[in-house]
Amino acid sequence: MDFSQRYNFDVDKCEGGVWFPFGTGRIKLARFNSKRHKSAQDKHARVNALASMAGVKVDEDAAKRTFIKIVAEGIIVEWEGFSLNGQPYAYTPENAEAQLVEHPDFLEDVFALANNYDAFRREAVAVAVGNSPTS
Repeated sequence: MDFSQRYNFDVDKCEGGVWFPFGTGRIKLARFNSKRHKSAQDKHARVNALASMAGVKVDEDAAKRTFIKIVAEGIIVEWEGFSLNGQPYAYTPENAEAQLVEHPDFLEDVFALANNYDAFRREAVAVAVGNSPTS
């Protein structure tokens, strides 16, 4: 295994996001562990971290809700072609959070895509869906 090939990520795509096909639409995701992700993590996980450092047990539901907020703001960048009850459904962090809570499989899908090393590698970026010069 060559480290320089395996971890040769395009920083712009890690931070700005990569488009992935998603059902009849598409979703733009930043990579997990990107600065964008860590910024959202710092913003939302601070309360849980402070409570834990003070010896207060963090409620599991609260921790999960924090994780979902981080994904909604720090990982999901945009989506297109999404709907709810047959009506267009625009991306906002609040809309993303609501659907991540309502549909745990959506959270799993986003998590898997945002951890897809191949999509964020320098050589893979140009051929990823919606990111080639002709898109």
